[in-house]
Amino acid sequence: MRGKRVLDDVMVRRLKEDLREIQGGFPKRNVERMEIAGLPEDAPELALSRLLNEYRTTREKRHAGASGKARAAAGLLVVGLQQRLLSSIEAFARSLRVHRKTVERHRQKSQPAAVAPDAPAPRAGDPVAPAPRAGEPVLFLKAPDADDERADWTGEESEAEEKEQIEAITLAAEADGPADADAALWAREQRLIDRMQAIADESRHLPDAKTRRLIDWIRENQCPALPPFGRRPAGGAPPGWNARRVLIFTENREGTKRHLRDVLDQAVEYTDRAEERIEVIDGLTSGAAQGDPAPLQC
Repeated sequence: MRGKRVLDDVMVRRLKEDLREIQGGFPKRNVERMEIAGLPEDAPELALSRLLNEYRTTREKRHAGASGKARAAAGLLVVGLQQRLLSSIEAFARSLRVHRKTVERHRQKSQPAAVAPDAPAPRAGDPVAPAPRAGEPVLFLKAPDADDERADWTGEESEAEEKEQIEAITLAAEADGPADADAALWAREQRLIDRMQAIADESRHLPDAKTRRLIDWIRENQCPALPPFGRRPAGGAPPGWNARRVLIFTENREGTKRHLRDVLDQAVEYTDRAEERIEVIDGLTSGAAQGDPAPLQC
């Protein structure tokens, strides 16, 4: 339906503020910014952020004379990588690897093939292989919400979809990119992407600064005797938990969620009833959890 008057006859929209005024009891969300300062200059998340910004500017220079579609795709690709880096190094490493392999494959296919000395010259009317067409990467930057069927996909389905989207947007930037690309800029891009992949792969399985701060919060608010990450308790009874709970939301499902679960499993490994402390909730979770609720849910 189109037109505000028509919609007003069939649709009522209520905001959270409206519900508070009508019946009350609806909790108010308070967002508090938590700043993580004092990181060393060589911290992986800072190093990757600097390299990714340099990668962005280099690609912009190389695509300066490309079509509008290619420039838009190149910019969208970097924005997606920035989102994943802000989510977790693990999510960034996974997406970067797909992008890197796709670029390499396209580069190899676009190189002129060697022609045998006795090969006949091409003639007018000979069939020409069509240029690759990439699908529109409309879902690349948008995480599925509760009404999106992707929320019910398995991890394998979500991972395959993300891979297809990264490949599509990479090809959209390169297939319509500049025909006379600057070789020096291209080489610089490859050095940057190789360096980013090396740093990401080296640190992807370790807790980053945000995760370490989260573990500190758990220690301060839920499990006072929780040992530092990677250490066992000094001795005696396993560290106990209080009744406080926390929900952790992640935007990147397969990369960040899986990584966070693995890291937190290690962090609480030697605490009381450690195997019951973390519950993963997503679109595939059915029914209410049985037994006592977990102190930590992500």
